[in-house]
Amino acid sequence: MAIFSNTSPPSRKRAETASLSIIASDLEVLGHLEARSVIKIEGRVQGNVSAGDQVFVAPGAVVEGNIVAREAVIGGVVEGAIEGGDRVELLETAIVKGNIVTSRLLIHEGGQLNGEIMMTPLDVAPAGEGSLHLADVETTV
Repeated sequence: MAIFSNTSPPSRKRAETASLSIIASDLEVLGHLEARSVIKIEGRVQGNVSAGDQVFVAPGAVVEGNIVAREAVIGGVVEGAIEGGDRVELLETAIVKGNIVTSRLLIHEGGQLNGEIMMTPLDVAPAGEGSLHLADVETTV
């Protein structure tokens, strides 16, 4: 039964890697989502989404709420504001109906944005230390 035995201690490297939370394409979430690292949305979320690292809204997915993350990559529909501390990327399939606050923005050909863009300098303090927050930006969709 050596196949199932593990004589080596658990790897610290595995514990330090970012975790991935997935909202599957057949799942609808009513409420807010919060994660320390990465959230991938393939289904539908009615509520705000917050991640310490990245939020990825896959093509075909829908978010009805605000998104806050270090990085946001949008391929689906977002009806709400997006705050990407480092960057926001709209893929060619993206439709965003709301404002974007970020340091870097990439919109691929075909990506749609119906809202305002507020660019912040890269050297702005991290969230919680005097930086701009979505609460400071008026959202009209």
